[in-house]
Parts: sequence; structure tokens; C-alpha cells
Amino acid sequence: MLTSSLPIGPLTRVTSGTNVTFDASATGGTPPVEFRYRGNGFVLRGWSASSSFTWDTKTDADGMPRGFGAVSVWVEVRSGGRASAERSSEVLQFQIVN
Repeated sequence: MLTSSLPIGPLTRVTSGTNVTFDASATGGTPPVEFRYRGNGFVLRGWSASSSFTWDTKTDADGMPRGFGAVSVWVEVRSGGRASAERSSEVLQFQIVN
């Protein structure tokens, strides 16, 4: 069984443009375990073996601007590096302010 976690301190409000680093962890599953970060449904960083990701809170993975307000960031973790593999996810919610 693959499980994931996204530990980060109490994060409720972040000023736009502030770098926020997320460092997920996974237990179980079949190596290689890969991580993908999404924000409000948009890909912030595609699948990677790296569990850590720093987001500038202004853009998505395609460089498109993200607005202010509520954001949900979640990490998806997959086992074995395959699209059809076992998966797990964890969500963190906070506000981006001007």
C-alpha cells in the first residue's frame, strides 16, 4: 500500500511571489516512486523522482499567472513510475494575498 504525506507548518496566508517549499514523503509502493504537484487543478510540477518542490506562488508549470485567493496544493504520488500504478495524494489549503 502506498501512502503519502505533505508536512508543512501552519500555512494560512502567503504573499504572492513568496517562494514556498513543499517536501512530500511516501511509504510503501514499488520503486521508483514519483511525485507530481498540482495547484487548483493546474500542474505546478510534472512527475519527478524528487519529493521536494519550490513554488513561486505566481505561476503554474507552464508559466501562466495564478491569481489571488484560496489555493489547494496537492502532491500526487505514484508507485512504479507508471500511469496505471498505485497512487496516493495529500492536500494543503491556504490563501495567496497581494
